[in-house]
Amino acid sequence: MPEHRVRQGECLASIAKTYGFADWQTIYDHPNNENLRHRRPNPNVIYPGDRLFIPDKQQKEEAGETEQRHRFRIRGARITLRIFLRDMDENPHANKRYGLQVEGQTYEGRTDSEGLIQQVVPADAEEGELRVWFSDEPGSEPMIWPVGIGHLNPVEFVSGVKQRLENLGYMTGSDDEHLDPITRESLLRFQKDHGLLVTGEPDEATRNRLVEKHAGT
Repeated sequence: MPEHRVRQGECLASIAKTYGFADWQTIYDHPNNENLRHRRPNPNVIYPGDRLFIPDKQQKEEAGETEQRHRFRIRGARITLRIFLRDMDENPHANKRYGLQVEGQTYEGRTDSEGLIQQVVPADAEEGELRVWFSDEPGSEPMIWPVGIGHLNPVEFVSGVKQRLENLGYMTGSDDEHLDPITRESLLRFQKDHGLLVTGEPDEATRNRLVEKHAGT
């Protein structure tokens, strides 16, 4: 089978679905992808340009009587989307009503005590829209955010630093590959907010704290 070059917005689950695999680990755990696992130990974060070896699919046999009709159910590839809603002081927005639209499907519910929204969505979904009502008063309007799915780059890259800062409520500039003045100012604020050495640089300690505050990703 050929190698697959990762594109922006793809994740292991969506790539597995593209090639007809129900489980992304079949690809990630293959011996030919050892170098990738070393560079990307967190399977939830792969980077555009990464190359994945795609193994041949193994044929599976099921017993069944001849001359009879049999029904087989094929599992669709799914991923779990997790979104934490917190204010600038990191207090959770608990028990807030939300509506999450992905691939034409709307999922509704309330955030848990940690401000978490957790929803299983199709593996090849790339974007969605989140509406959150911060008030239960009749006629109250929701706040609306676009949601990118599978777009998180490794924190070792400037683009990955910016994505995590934005998701944590800090502003960044438009150029994903350079540390612009707006992003440096946000790095200074993030470092100050979290007791780090205030340098405005995405050093190792800052990157580790970004991952920690970004729900471990």
